[in-house]
Amino acid sequence: TLCRSIQRHQYMGNQVLKVFAPKDDKAAAVALSALIQALDQMDMVAVVRYAYDRRSNPQIGVALPCIKDKYECLVYVQLPYMEDIRQYMFSSLKNNKKCTPTEGQLSAVDSLIDSMNLVCEDGEDLFKPNKIPNPQFQRLFQCLQHKAFQPDEPLPPIDQQLMDMLERPENVTAQCKAPLLKVKSCFPLQEVVKKKEQKTGQDIFKDKTDGEPDAKKVKTDRKST
Repeated sequence: TLCRSIQRHQYMGNQVLKVFAPKDDKAAAVALSALIQALDQMDMVAVVRYAYDRRSNPQIGVALPCIKDKYECLVYVQLPYMEDIRQYMFSSLKNNKKCTPTEGQLSAVDSLIDSMNLVCEDGEDLFKPNKIPNPQFQRLFQCLQHKAFQPDEPLPPIDQQLMDMLERPENVTAQCKAPLLKVKSCFPLQEVVKKKEQKTGQDIFKDKTDGEPDAKKVKTDRKST
């Protein structure tokens, strides 16, 4: 199918798989290369079925062509079934006068978005995900190594070097201060006062002995009779 038929918001799953041909199978490498080149030239993708083994439930997914300088492969991403898709309809904010932003509010948000840009003027990317290790894996390996050598000691804190990689760049933080203050002034927050609960006739004329157990009420009623 065409690439535009698969929307980005339809990607799901918790992993992305790269499909290569076996190293020793030249025929499979040539066939897979021809398929990848054809998909790339025709701007198309392959809708495939994926099953980890015989006991696993099959998945539907898309195979995207990936051509690099040193290798080429298919990239598999899981797609949703019909039951997994939820179409929610929301009313437009343009017709709601209470939610119509002013020019000052729009300008403040635009300035905030521009200040959070992670691409410099020369085109250099300040945040490079391909050079940042997975923090979940790094923490897991750190804990395993620590428990292997020191089983009786508590787990160590997360490595500061990894925490620094996940923090936003300092220059971006400095650039966001002024736009954030402007947004804060343009969008003031008001505390919503809780309305007093309305009292009903039952609450006003309730019996003074309502706090007593029901069994005790029954006993007093029998004595009075």
